[in-house]
Order: sequence, then structure tokens, then C-alpha cells
Amino acid sequence: MALRDILLTLLLVGALPAAFRWPFVGFCVYAWLGLMNPHRLSWSFAYDMPWAQVYGVTALLSLVWERERQLGMAIGRFGLVIAYLLWMGVTTAFALEPERAQLRIVEVFKIYLMAIATLAMLTSERRIRIFLTVAVLSVAFFGIKGGLFTLATGGAFRVWGPPGSVIEDNNQLAVALTMTVPLMVWLARVDGRRWARLGLYAAIGLVVASILGSHSRGALVAIIAMSGFLVLKSERKLLFGVVFAFGAGLATMLMPDHFWERMSSIKRYQEDASVQGRLNAWTTAVRIADARPTGGGFDYTGARSFAAWAPDPANVKSSHSIYFQSLGEHGWPGLAMFLGFWLLTWLACRRALRHWRKDPGRAHLASLAAMLQVSLVGYLAGGAFVNIGYWDFPFYLAAIAFALVALGEREAGRAGVALAPSTSRPLVRGAHALR
Repeated sequence: MALRDILLTLLLVGALPAAFRWPFVGFCVYAWLGLMNPHRLSWSFAYDMPWAQVYGVTALLSLVWERERQLGMAIGRFGLVIAYLLWMGVTTAFALEPERAQLRIVEVFKIYLMAIATLAMLTSERRIRIFLTVAVLSVAFFGIKGGLFTLATGGAFRVWGPPGSVIEDNNQLAVALTMTVPLMVWLARVDGRRWARLGLYAAIGLVVASILGSHSRGALVAIIAMSGFLVLKSERKLLFGVVFAFGAGLATMLMPDHFWERMSSIKRYQEDASVQGRLNAWTTAVRIADARPTGGGFDYTGARSFAAWAPDPANVKSSHSIYFQSLGEHGWPGLAMFLGFWLLTWLACRRALRHWRKDPGRAHLASLAAMLQVSLVGYLAGGAFVNIGYWDFPFYLAAIAFALVALGEREAGRAGVALAPSTSRPLVRGAHALR
């Protein structure tokens, strides 16, 4: 029996009473289990234990006596997601692969339910920061680990994510890690402890090394888009510009030739079998959405659907895109709701940014809203090439954005001042120490 399994079991069983007594603890542990999958790092009996399910049920049950919960607010903010989920019920009823679709909608329901319940618990600045730290570092763990591997091997081998998870594939992991970088920058800037700041900045360097070590072309697009927007949103534009230029030069020197050959293949997409497979899958998604208002339903990709709608029926691939994933599975109405939700999330960030930058003592919350936008840029750019449309992490970030708006509304209401409307400039103030 592996020692790692025993220690993990003792930790999770021992923390259950705390999760039952304090629901917020349960939601933090659930996010850690769902994003980091620590049980997948064991080798024996703990590997297949349903730890996330245990903590999810515990957290939801303990909401009954949680006085600070704001469930009505959370349901309202996620209203479009709820509508999207109801539409998924319709598309599942008409799915091309009914059995697979029925299993998948249960998984997606759990993700949306926990995101809504988590938002109901993010009722204070302290809770927002704690939950953000747990979520970001749970994902960044694999970037730190992968970064060390990349440096040790000179980038000769690809970095992969945790087995059996949404981000197991190297491309999915790389996009996920790209999303963590701006949020780790924010955590480093607001932390008053010198050792913590230095540790976070070192971790950021390893995460970036891991992104490069994934050899993912989609992640290269995402990190370029994210980096440009990070410079735009930062008060220290020159500093960040110099840092990124230095990092790009260092990557050029350290990464092996076959890495750059793979990156340069973006220009020769006509000759790339992987790219052609994706274009075939994207065309198939469009044709299914045009022919069926409800799309193909969850996990429609297979020999039957490609035989009927694909330009090349023999080249069967998944969508490899959050946009074509939504379009192919849930039709044009589904894609509209998917895009609409992320537009609402973006506007929530803008609204929070404009509100909090007016308070000199809470300008770090405006900076957080800006970094959430930067992270969303990484998701929306990198997600164009990977299937992470139902991954937990982006929905947790949406919950944090909505929580920042709700916190501002409550404090403005107590002060008798209306929250500012959703218009803002990109420049934000530097972060201050949290109170």
C-alpha cells in the first residue's frame, strides 16, 4: 500500500468535518480535487476514490446552515448558463449519440451547479482571494512540475497534464497554464510577504517554461494574445514589455530546433495533417448545425456523423475548439448562449474594474478584474484550438468576476451610492496589500 495514498486519505477524511461545519472549506477542497486531481498522483486505492463527489455533496448539504450564502444572486448571475443547460437537455433528447450524451450532460450539470454554488459562497474579499489562490495554484502545480521537466530535458519532450482529467492533453494543459499566468502575477503583486512574492515569480517562470515545453501551437497563439493584453492592462507597460522580450529571446536560445519547426508549421497548415483534421472537424460541426437546429448533441463525433456530414468521412476527430464544440453539439442557439455568457463575464470584469479603481484603498480589486480579463483572453484565444468548453476553471473565474461586482454593489448599497455602469479604460492602478 503506497504511503502517498494513506496520507492523502487521512488528509481528506480528516478535513470532512471542517467542510461540513464550514461550507467554504468544502468548496475550496472540491475545487482543489477537481482542478489538481491529487488522487491521480497516487498509485493504489486512493487513485479511483470519488473524493470530488464526496466533497461536492458535503459542500452542497452544508449550504443549508451557511448564513452568508447569496444563492439568489448566484443563480441570477449564472442565468444564461442555466438557460444553456436547459437547451443542452433539448439537444441531448435529439442527440446523435444518445447514450454518450446522457452521460455527458450529467457531468456538465455538476460543473455548472458547483460554479453557481461557489459564487454563492464568495461573499467577501478574503474568500475571493483564498478561493482564487486555491484554484490558480491547483492548475499551476502542473506548470511548475512541467517547467522543471522542460528545463531538465532542454525542452526535448512534451509536457502532459494529469491523467484522466480535462487537461490531460498537452494542448489543453498549455492553454490552461496560460490562463493562470496573469492571475499568478496578481497574487504576487498583492502578497506582502517577500518570500511568497519571490516564490510566485519563480513559479510563473516555470509555468511559462512548461507552456513552451508542451510544444502546443495553439498555446503559442494564446500566450502571445494574453501577453499583449497583459501589457495593455498593466500600469507598468514598459517593464512587462521588457520582461516578455527577454523571455522570448531566452526561449529562442533554450528550446530545441524541432520545437521551432513545429511552431513554424502554423504557416504551412495546408501540409499539416493535424490542422487538416481540425478543419475537417470544424466543417462537419458547421454542417451539422446548419442541418439540425439542436446540433449533434454531446460527443457526436464518430464514424456515423462524419459519414453523413464531413468533407472527409475517414478523418474522424473531435472539434478541437470550444467554439466548434459548442456549435456542433448544441447548434447555433447553443453557440450564441455560450458566447453570450462569456460576453457577460467580460462586462462584469469591466464593471468591477471601473468601480474598484475609484477606491484608492481597494485598487487591487480593480487590478484583479483586469487580470481576469487577461486570463479570459488566453482562454478565448487558446480555446479556439482545444476542447475545454466545459472545464471547471473558466467558470470559477466567471464566478470570481461576478463576486467582485456583487461585493461592490453591497458596499455601494451600504454607502448609498449606485455601482458605476459598465464602461472603463484599460489602464488600472497597481495592486496594494489586501486589508
